[in-house]
Amino acid sequence: MRMDSVEESIVRAEPPGVRFLRRSKGFNLSIRAYRTSVLIITFIAYACFHASRKPISIVKGVLKAEWAPFSGETATARLGEIDLAFLLVYSLAMYFAGHLGDRVNLRIFLTIGMIGSGTFVALFGMGYWWNIHSFIFYLSVQMVQGLFQATGWPSVVAVVSNWFGKRKRGLIMGVWNSHTSVGNICGSLIAAAVLQYGWGWSFLLPGILVAMAGIMVFLFLVVSPEDAGFASIDDIDNRRMRIEDQNLIGGQKNVLSNQVSSPSEFHSSPENLTVLIELSKVDSCGNDVNRVIDPSKAEPHGGDQNAKLDREELLADDEEDSLLQLTRIASTESSATTAVGFLEAWMIPGVASYALCLFFSKLVAYTFLYWLPFYIRHTAIAGEYLSDKNAGNLSTLFDVGGVLGGILAGHISDRLEARAITSVVFLYSAIPILILYRMYGDISISFS
Repeated sequence: MRMDSVEESIVRAEPPGVRFLRRSKGFNLSIRAYRTSVLIITFIAYACFHASRKPISIVKGVLKAEWAPFSGETATARLGEIDLAFLLVYSLAMYFAGHLGDRVNLRIFLTIGMIGSGTFVALFGMGYWWNIHSFIFYLSVQMVQGLFQATGWPSVVAVVSNWFGKRKRGLIMGVWNSHTSVGNICGSLIAAAVLQYGWGWSFLLPGILVAMAGIMVFLFLVVSPEDAGFASIDDIDNRRMRIEDQNLIGGQKNVLSNQVSSPSEFHSSPENLTVLIELSKVDSCGNDVNRVIDPSKAEPHGGDQNAKLDREELLADDEEDSLLQLTRIASTESSATTAVGFLEAWMIPGVASYALCLFFSKLVAYTFLYWLPFYIRHTAIAGEYLSDKNAGNLSTLFDVGGVLGGILAGHISDRLEARAITSVVFLYSAIPILILYRMYGDISISFS
């Protein structure tokens, strides 16, 4: 593969915002900077997805009290049907979204999902100003919203998996996965804060928020290390043992001399040779600055002022981070990544058990997501009923616990290297807590 073609493919894969910053400002980010940006962008993206799901739970009390077709004796049933319609389409579309996401550009896929979701969340709220009282309208809007929302989870998980290895992923995923709870908290607070001005605002603002986050994803999300000129996680895992045997990370010198005796031999060899490359970006003038390097003399992407930092990264103990600074020149007949089918996925060890575990935990989580504010609103606490706004604000404490619990579980699973046991302990611990809340949650605000 020619170096100019490699560079061209990288430039084509770059998000327009990253390309603009690189060319106009001369930014050349290290692998750690890319990883950090991916975590932040995907965190914000999925938090916004969840923020846009919360308004319906906050406004249920208002809809039941004063807005047909959700008022009257069938109010609770119809509100439940709205939730069922969303979740049914969401769950079914999730399967197809996962397959489609394996075959398309995840950045574009996620952008379309976020802008589409934001549009239909806002459209639900527009029913307030348009004075729409048709149940079919709200049902249809929720179903289409569920279709767009299904693009979120498969996309952000795939992108994060592209950038992070398996080791020490528990704490990383624990912190990152708090986006669900953070989104729920933000969505609840926003919807509750503007509810007094009309329930339509509780949908309009979160809808605009998720659409704007979609634009951010389109401009700045780098889907995989290859798109930024680094080696992929799969390449690293497949060649880990060979690289350890060669002791490349330990500073072995003259590694190229063991494989290639001259530049002409390097270019003419039909074998699939692995070499060390500093795959730098083109400079501001568009010149190709890629070159073969010795790891002991490597100058990474940050220039002279960051040379010390990047050299330390190259020789770090975690060879996974260091190896991402390296890429290889392979033969043009490299195999393409193939998507895993539905049945094949279920045959992977651990998938079925973790899927069932997630099913039952989500059963509780989504019940609280859609009905906890409504339950608090219609349950006397210390003999008094809270307003819709205060009920929504109080319900956010459930998600505050979710943030802390997710981080704690991730840290414990990393320390013990026992993810399954950690999951079981946390799930079983939730059972007595739920029972206690049902029995004694109405004693006082503090206890609740």
